[in-house]
Amino acid sequence: MTGELWKRPSSVVVATAVAVVGYFAARGQLVVGAPARPAAAGRAATLPAGPNPAGPNPAGPAPVGDAAQRPPTGPVPPTVVKASAGGRSMVEPRALVRGRVYDRNGFRIVGAEIAPFGAGLAKGHTGADGEFALDLPVPPPPLLVQAPGCRALWFQPQAGAPDPCCVQLPPAAPWDQPETMPPQPVAGLFGEGVVFGADGRPLAGAFVTALGGAAWTETDELGRYTLALPGGTARLLVHAPTAAAEGAGAALLAGPLQLPREKGRFPVPDLHAQPAAALRGTLRDGTGNPVAGAALRVSGAGLQRVVETGMSGWFRLGGLLPGRYEVQPLGHRGALGRRQQVLLDQASVDCELQLVAAYERRVRVVDTRGEPCGGVHIAAAFDGERCSVATADADGWAALQLVDGAVEFEVRDDAAKACAVQHYDAEQGRLVVTP
Repeated sequence: MTGELWKRPSSVVVATAVAVVGYFAARGQLVVGAPARPAAAGRAATLPAGPNPAGPNPAGPAPVGDAAQRPPTGPVPPTVVKASAGGRSMVEPRALVRGRVYDRNGFRIVGAEIAPFGAGLAKGHTGADGEFALDLPVPPPPLLVQAPGCRALWFQPQAGAPDPCCVQLPPAAPWDQPETMPPQPVAGLFGEGVVFGADGRPLAGAFVTALGGAAWTETDELGRYTLALPGGTARLLVHAPTAAAEGAGAALLAGPLQLPREKGRFPVPDLHAQPAAALRGTLRDGTGNPVAGAALRVSGAGLQRVVETGMSGWFRLGGLLPGRYEVQPLGHRGALGRRQQVLLDQASVDCELQLVAAYERRVRVVDTRGEPCGGVHIAAAFDGERCSVATADADGWAALQLVDGAVEFEVRDDAAKACAVQHYDAEQGRLVVTP
């Protein structure tokens, strides 16, 4: 009987299948059933801003009409699993941090070096479009950004932020001192919670961050999120520019949150966002024409966003708490931005912003007797920020990038000793100083 069974083809197939299954089971390479997908709240802490691989991503804040403004999409960096001393595995979340580097006049810098602080973290450089992308741990460490002819600056990126990082490097001066590195963010502490809208329903697509922290996250379709937190205490900020129930979005600044430990995950009380306000306006050049594609930095009430103007120079940003905000156009194609203070005390507030054209001007530096001050270094600043640096020739002449209006000068000799500025005659291009 047994011999007859082995003559059947089906018996041979079954025996072969059993042998193959037994081989892979013995090696531990056989998995029965589909692998479990991580919870959406867990993904929020590890994915960069961009399309959600698990499904459609709710629109986020944006330059025009609050459409989603996100960095260009790219590969999602993997989550790294490390083995602890006790043999248990630890998950180290990662984020793809993207950004742009500009000079003071608003031109993107090619080849700028981006150096993360910390051992084993690779440096990056900006490409032909002035943009960079780095795979970093969450929360990300400070970045040292430097380029030839510019002053090196430390910058704290925000993992998962609604906007790409925007770093603007001023021109370097001979007396510049090395920048002080900001404190490193606390790593390994995460809060998990749920955000609800004013209607009591879970709020999807809302951005959540902690004041003083170095990370953002976005709520999933059930309003859940996981956020990297700073140490000590934290205040959570909800920023939902496109909440469907309110025309100006929703927002919330929660009270101080006592963090129970320095590492690990813990539940956070529910957050109930309320109807927010919106800031909108138009950016124009010195002749009154609208400027499209320019970046604006909006800061206030614990929030900092960078939005871009649309085709008509128009911009809009919702999801804002009431309060005072500073709106500053970044330099754009050789024109400098003039910052403006705005009081957001209504559901919607309009503002008009202006760029001021920069031009090269020869300036002669002389002392109070009219004698030329050759070899001195001159720095010009507009709206409180350095915009040009030059060295005077033997006759005291130097070429600077200036703008019409109030310009501040700083003059120093070869020993970096400051010279008191007495007067600037814009018509004659004459700068009088006391050595």
